[in-house]
Amino acid sequence: MTKDCDIMIGDVVYNALYRLVETWRHNTPHLAHLYSLAELMAVRRREADDRLEAAFRKEAGKGGMSRQPHSPEFLEAWHAHYGEEGAAISGQYLYPGLLLVFASNALKRFRDDMDASGDEWRSGILYGGHSVGELIAAAANGFRHEDEWSKVRTPSSRQRQSQAVLTSALGDPIDGE
Repeated sequence: MTKDCDIMIGDVVYNALYRLVETWRHNTPHLAHLYSLAELMAVRRREADDRLEAAFRKEAGKGGMSRQPHSPEFLEAWHAHYGEEGAAISGQYLYPGLLLVFASNALKRFRDDMDASGDEWRSGILYGGHSVGELIAAAANGFRHEDEWSKVRTPSSRQRQSQAVLTSALGDPIDGE
């Protein structure tokens, strides 16, 4: 039996890999859908921008862009744009975040199934001294707790840990690295 009382197939390593592959296989259609939704949101944002630009050109052609556009068509396009743009921006953030959370959860289970720790988990290609698994977990933590992280002036030790992983791998945007 596994630690979580599931039937173990083969030895610990085989079982861990089996469960990771099965998790990925069963979720592939959903992951593909989330990815396609992220792409769709980028397209929708461009389309909303194009419609607003067309409304600006049309309004300017009427000579109505001096201070405040007054045509009902323009105002309707203006309001529709910001609703569509807000939904598209939210989707461009939400769907990749959900992909990160899924990947993080799958890798955490794999790590636990393998009883891997520290140096065993930190192998292969490293980015700023951190594995891809560590980067995914740190990014997923940022997505999960974004509302909490944005409210604090001094990050907690757990927040600093995830932030340090991302900063090491990606560079410090404040220092321009």
